[in-house]
Amino acid sequence: NGAWSRDGRSIYFRSNRQGAIRVWRIGVDRRDEPVPATVGESSEAFESLDGRVLYFTRHAEGGLWQKPLPDGRETLLVPDWHVRDGFWDVTREGIIILDREVPGSTIPQPLVQFSLATRSLVPLGDLPVIVSLSRGGISVSPDGSLLWSQTENPSNDLMVVDQWRPTRR
Repeated sequence: NGAWSRDGRSIYFRSNRQGAIRVWRIGVDRRDEPVPATVGESSEAFESLDGRVLYFTRHAEGGLWQKPLPDGRETLLVPDWHVRDGFWDVTREGIIILDREVPGSTIPQPLVQFSLATRSLVPLGDLPVIVSLSRGGISVSPDGSLLWSQTENPSNDLMVVDQWRPTRR
């Protein structure tokens, strides 16, 4: 999985190109070689909306971490039990996290926000559905709308695409 930088000039991606899995950054023009975006093991990263901080997950040590860009010190922000890859996103006010604490997830699933102002977790409410562990997660739009994937029937996939037209080659 990858993520755009906020200025749209580069992409963050996960790779084990030097032995350990961590997040790397490469310019979209691909003129330069990829450079490590994190020092330690890491797997998923997003920039803050102003592009000044990189937030990322780290499985070996756990949790959600932060690093001031370009070369700040990596520090733990949220403990491991709250954050799973694909189930968090960055907003203006903080980081929205679908709490995946309990294996096998039950309804309701708690949604929390790590407030950047108060540096604390704030309950936002519960999602009344089971969010798919294997096919996605959550995403928050710039206006604050929440998008999630859910499994209606695990044996079938049915999609409706409005106004789709095939690409002519």
